Amino acid sequence: MINISKKDCYIRVKPYCINEMDMNGNVLATVPLSDKSYKALRLKSSNYLASSGDSAAVFELNPAGRIVKTYGGRKNHPDLDLTFNSGWQKLPNGNLIATYWHGHGYKGDGPHLVEYTSDNQVVWTWSHPGVKQVTNLLVLE
Repeated sequence: MINISKKDCYIRVKPYCINEMDMNGNVLATVPLSDKSYKALRLKSSNYLASSGDSAAVFELNPAGRIVKTYGGRKNHPDLDLTFNSGWQKLPNGNLIATYWHGHGYKGDGPHLVEYTSDNQVVWTWSHPGVKQVTNLLVLE
């Protein structure tokens, strides 16, 4: 069982950060984020991939929290009408598929799924009028 004191939660578990912990509950790293994140993964390079919520992007961050690569993003793809990003999956070819969640009153006709190349170019998009929310995905290879 992991025991985290209220003091540790207050000091270390900040609202917008990645908290990497070992199996005993010890905090290994705390990486600041600019927005909500619902999925984060440490890469072999020691960088992290993290969803970004309202920024509608997936960021690759170095251990200090500096963004080194972006997949998606409202600023980068204003024509897509992207909403809240919560999930993503990195593909073996280096591309990434991101999910866009149209819940919480988000309006728009943006896609539910978008595949991006490693240089943030759109490969394809998918949406369906009967679908409101896509939180995460699992691509079977």
